[in-house]
Amino acid sequence: MQYKSILGPLEISQHIEQSHSIWGGSSDIMDRQKLLMEMLNDCGIGLFHLSGLVDNDGKLLSSLKRYYFNLNVKGQKHRCVGLGAIFTHQGMQKKGLADQLIRSVLKESYQKNECHYALLFSDIGKKYYEKFGFRATLASNFCLLTKNLPDARPLFFRVADKNDLKSMLDYYQTVTSKSAVCCRRESTTWEFFRHLNNVQQDLILDHANETCGFVSISCPENKDYLWLEEWMAPPHLEDAVWATLKKICLDQNIKEVRGWHLPHYLKLKSENLSQRDNAIPMIAYLNDGEGLNEHDLEKSYFSSPDHF
Repeated sequence: MQYKSILGPLEISQHIEQSHSIWGGSSDIMDRQKLLMEMLNDCGIGLFHLSGLVDNDGKLLSSLKRYYFNLNVKGQKHRCVGLGAIFTHQGMQKKGLADQLIRSVLKESYQKNECHYALLFSDIGKKYYEKFGFRATLASNFCLLTKNLPDARPLFFRVADKNDLKSMLDYYQTVTSKSAVCCRRESTTWEFFRHLNNVQQDLILDHANETCGFVSISCPENKDYLWLEEWMAPPHLEDAVWATLKKICLDQNIKEVRGWHLPHYLKLKSENLSQRDNAIPMIAYLNDGEGLNEHDLEKSYFSSPDHF
């Protein structure tokens, strides 16, 4: 058995086939493979690739997706590796292969790729990943009835275009500047993860004839709610942002707004929140020492467009 840092086309085909029943949904297996290969070719191994364990006959035993990006940690830029789609072939489960693969990737990412942090979004709770040094950050969702959203005056808005990208990144930087840890959004990585998460629409917000922020939204197919990816605007305009979402929902007869609870959503009440048992952000410090303390974890910012 050998560890392969970068899987080739044959191993990637096996990864798609082995995991299709879990992540394939209603998609065709060949379509999944084509999309994944296109994504790998477009991104390059500096942003995204797959790693795995392969036996002597070339059979893929365990695999994961591997992402590279930067974090802002207490105001400093740090390289980070992201782990996702961790999967072991059904006949080889409970043999410690995933453990071995994760440890190999973390070690290599620190030693060869200069990553000081690792991030994942757990769908299996916290306990398993804690043995690798991962610690959970806050993970809760909100659900608001449209009729209960504030009746403040809505903001004017327009659909964003490519020329708005820099200002949107600036708004994000301003809003998250007090976070102890968050993704350091840069144009290439942000566009990649937004595409990965099917973010449908960005709206540029306007207050008193001046651009003041943005809101990102999606409308899941066959669902009667609006998914709020995130909004970025000054704190004093929070009621106006929620009122803007209310107007959008009323115009489209949408009954609810849902999303991840984020630190700057100050007006949400505890009865609107629920802990989620999937997509739990967990972060590990790969260098010696403690890294982040509990207070830092509580001041983290990870939104649904950051998910992988």
